[in-house]
Amino acid sequence: MIDGAEHLDSAPLTLNAPYPTTRSGFFKVSFFVKAQPGTDFGAFFDHWLSVHAANVRRVMAQVGGFRYVISHSLVPAHEPWAGLAELYFQDASGWNAYRKTIRPDGMERWVANDGVLVLRAQTEMVGIP
Repeated sequence: MIDGAEHLDSAPLTLNAPYPTTRSGFFKVSFFVKAQPGTDFGAFFDHWLSVHAANVRRVMAQVGGFRYVISHSLVPAHEPWAGLAELYFQDASGWNAYRKTIRPDGMERWVANDGVLVLRAQTEMVGIP
């Protein structure tokens, strides 16, 4: 959704060919999203990719977030989580600003908040040749 390339310095590995590159030292928040029982996953994923993604993108731009990634389960009725959302910031202050700015957009209709896992992390990416 937002790839963040303009905020992530990249340099080729010196031991191998230029691919892959590493981009490290940023703050990431991952949401493992659990769906409510009886969820219509088509409607849920449509809302997530259109209404919710637009809301997140707008807020990320306002607060300096630079990457937003959505992963939907291929078999959500048989997985513990329907999907994964990842938000990337330069540091924790971006996440704090995001939390103060984001507003509900209807995701609560499908999301089982008591089953959502949130991981806040300092991220280091490691290139593997």
